[in-house]
Amino acid sequence: MLGLSLPSRGARRRRRRRLRRLLRQRQISTLWAPTYQPERYEKCLCFRASTHKRNTKWFVVNISNRDDDNDNDNDWTKKLRLSPISRTKCDSDSSLVCVDSTIYRLGGFYRAPKCYNNRPTKDVLCLDASSPSPRWKSIVSMNVRRTCPTTVVVNGKLYVMGGNSIRNPAEDTETDRWAEVFDPHTKKWSFLPKPPDDLLPSGENLVMCLGLEDLHKIMVTPYNSSKQAYLYDISQNIWTSKHHVDLCDHRFVSRVDNKDTAVFGNTLYWYDKNYRSVNAYEWETGNLLSGKLKGLGTAGWKMEDIRVQKDIYLFHLSGKLFCLVWNEELSSTVHCSKFVVDTSCYSHDNCNGSLCAWVLSSQDYYLGHNTTLYDAALM
Repeated sequence: MLGLSLPSRGARRRRRRRLRRLLRQRQISTLWAPTYQPERYEKCLCFRASTHKRNTKWFVVNISNRDDDNDNDNDWTKKLRLSPISRTKCDSDSSLVCVDSTIYRLGGFYRAPKCYNNRPTKDVLCLDASSPSPRWKSIVSMNVRRTCPTTVVVNGKLYVMGGNSIRNPAEDTETDRWAEVFDPHTKKWSFLPKPPDDLLPSGENLVMCLGLEDLHKIMVTPYNSSKQAYLYDISQNIWTSKHHVDLCDHRFVSRVDNKDTAVFGNTLYWYDKNYRSVNAYEWETGNLLSGKLKGLGTAGWKMEDIRVQKDIYLFHLSGKLFCLVWNEELSSTVHCSKFVVDTSCYSHDNCNGSLCAWVLSSQDYYLGHNTTLYDAALM
């Protein structure tokens, strides 16, 4: 057998690893669920990450399938190293939101040099991520100083609520100044009407806020209530009477934020890391559906790693397709899984039904040494 040589031991190990990865991907697409071909979509993820020197790095990741690629067939097994599109000083007290390709930073603290008495700011900065050389620029400031306000985008407008706590000047803490809206086209801020008294919590004004675009409304839930919600009617510019959210024995609000919650149509979706399940609440009918998210384990991650995470981000991509983002504590790696939610395969059991949810593909992103994810947004 002249001219032939056996592959080295290292080459054989690499081949076995590739075969195992392909097998895991095949298990995700065949064992867990039927074949699903997602619609074409163009989406990006924006990551804001913190370094050990208290600086901020900004990343943008294209997760579109606008080409001929299929989410089921992509080789999502290699960790991709990302390069930041921008670097700024620490601004973790500002809110992050995206409109199309523009990233907005709202509020936060103004940190003067050699000054330990940080003062809230009303500044708003934006960055066009589609620009060849993106740079931050200041735009029209908010009417009120805010720190970590709750922000939601509906019909291209930015609705900002809360964040004007007792640390702000007295004129900024009036209840009729609790919420305001920004129109990027007219570049003007305007106040929303005074919300119901029960909606205004004490302290930091923490609420969960979700935009129901099909209804032209915004749902706002106080941090201390799991079965009460208020609706702001955008077209009529009024707050409606509170809506009782009947979720039986399930808690609708598991945290005082809306990071792990997404909206598609009139249905609210969220991921429960304790039960490893995807939940869907149909706003008009009041039906609650729930089902295990299958395939995360076969993607190579331990379910315990997901359960202990403080923040998990859920985004709606297109149709039945969603995206789950999280990172391990003090880790520079961000995990991203695209998964399908099918609510048509449920069967009612008392007040709860069941749904099917399975992972299509997964991807790891490396942010750099001593860099951890702070928050994320969908573009």
